[in-house]
Amino acid sequence: MKNAESIISETIKERGLRQKFVSQKTNISETNLSLSLRGKRSLKANEFISLCAFLGLNFNDFAGCTNA
Repeated sequence: MKNAESIISETIKERGLRQKFVSQKTNISETNLSLSLRGKRSLKANEFISLCAFLGLNFNDFAGCTNA
């Protein structure tokens, strides 16, 4: 099963976005974003919300996640 971070990471890649751009738009440091998307750090709630808002993801996109 996928986790929330992998769904966010896949969405970023599918849309051809760079992590630096996403970082700037969501006000999440590049380091923290990278660590989170690689599973080395948990996303904070405000970061998760920011990423979902920017990427247009909603609750249904995370149905069945291992950490939803």
